[in-house]
Amino acid sequence: MQPDVPTDTGVEIARIKALQDNAQRLGLTWQLRPATVVSGPNPATANRVTIVMDGDVGSTPAPIEAVSMIGPLAFGMRVYVIISPPAGNHVVGLVDGQPPVLGKAVGISYALSLGSTTSATPVAMPSAPAVAFRKQYEDTYLHFVFTCTFFSTVADAGPAFSAAVPSRGIDIQVGRLDVANGAFNTRQQCAGQAAALVPAGEYTFEGYWRRSTGTGTLFVAADDVWTMSIEEYLPQ
Repeated sequence: MQPDVPTDTGVEIARIKALQDNAQRLGLTWQLRPATVVSGPNPATANRVTIVMDGDVGSTPAPIEAVSMIGPLAFGMRVYVIISPPAGNHVVGLVDGQPPVLGKAVGISYALSLGSTTSATPVAMPSAPAVAFRKQYEDTYLHFVFTCTFFSTVADAGPAFSAAVPSRGIDIQVGRLDVANGAFNTRQQCAGQAAALVPAGEYTFEGYWRRSTGTGTLFVAADDVWTMSIEEYLPQ
């Protein structure tokens, strides 16, 4: 049997108090903090999301991983996070009880500027028609609905239209008309739809076009209309 070892009660009390005073800095206590979602959950990684904690205001705030305990979270949502060492970070609630919302946006240009193309690769359309869009979730899809009027000169020419984000290498074909019968300034209409999967985040989808068939020159002018709607949806 080991003999009792005398201790200095005052020293022990001081050590305990120092530990209590520094528990948060040392990561020994749980904390509840607000944060912002910067990447939605990925079902393949146990519902993990990427967040930025409030107060992380450096020039490049440091995103960290957390596990959502309340289901899918949208890009930009404000959440409450429990920091529970050593288990990690867990999202446990929504700031102000905000519900998740799927994105939707519409862009309409009733009078395009005069312009033409014979390019076989997508180029920006005259008037720079575009739709600004925030995609909320990682695992949702985007549904594009598109229509545009045009005409061709000299000979038939068929167009292909796309929703492009050049800075991110995105070009999604949303409409194509191969047999245009558009010679001699006969105005035509092209319409279409498309579905695409892109990461959550902020986008500006620009109107692009190209000549897909024929030898004529494609034109739009002040009498032409361009419209595009985008809606986020959950896959079936």
